[in-house]
Amino acid sequence: MYTHLCSPAHTPYTCPVRPLAAHSPPADAPARAVWYLVAAAAFVLSQLDVFLLSKVICKGTDAVVDGSFVATLLETLTVAFLYGAWRSITEEDWSDDLFYGN
Repeated sequence: MYTHLCSPAHTPYTCPVRPLAAHSPPADAPARAVWYLVAAAAFVLSQLDVFLLSKVICKGTDAVVDGSFVATLLETLTVAFLYGAWRSITEEDWSDDLFYGN
């Protein structure tokens, strides 16, 4: 315990100090990291597609599909993976009554 002197009323109060080992990451932290890494990879691929492969795709498909179409699909996939990561962070809060108005 240590004394903190900057409370709103300017009176000392004690705050528990936990060792760093007590703050272990959640069990699904590596899974969350995978969501973010896949989202980043999809975004990088979409940008490379727009800037490097657009002409190749356009010529290869006789101007039916260009790089921006493929990039849009990859960016949509990026948003889906970011949503999955967000959902894994907040899903334990979904059972709270705050969300259901009870």
